[in-house]
Amino acid sequence: PLSVIVLLRQNALNKFFNSKAKELNKVLEPKHREYELKELKLVTETKQGKLNLNIRSFIFAKAADNYTEIHHFEEKLKKEVVRISLKSFEEQAINIKNLVRCHRSFLVNLEWVESFKGNAQGLQLYLRDMELTVPVSRKYVEGLKKQLG
Repeated sequence: PLSVIVLLRQNALNKFFNSKAKELNKVLEPKHREYELKELKLVTETKQGKLNLNIRSFIFAKAADNYTEIHHFEEKLKKEVVRISLKSFEEQAINIKNLVRCHRSFLVNLEWVESFKGNAQGLQLYLRDMELTVPVSRKYVEGLKKQLG
């Protein structure tokens, strides 16, 4: 009986997240929005104190304790690790509409999202020109859907 219950739950979750992914993929279309700000000036917790980041080239940020890995594209994919929490990064980038929190560890630029996939483990974001998939937490699904418009 336990095996049947596990299989039924797995199947139900798979259907649920697949339907969510299909909804989000319908809404997702490449929207090239003009940004009011071309560059984001982040105040970090180091001696340098500032980091200038081109918004169009920013792909995603990943939390790593009190540090944040910032992935951006300038002629090639670059990764910078800066001493700033993801929460502080998000607060400083609040005016930029295309940046959205999709997981407790990820902040993503929607310009770089190619598609969504869903399975029993949840939703995944697939980013353009990258092999990495970004998880989407259940609590951020509705906000992400609203942000996509």
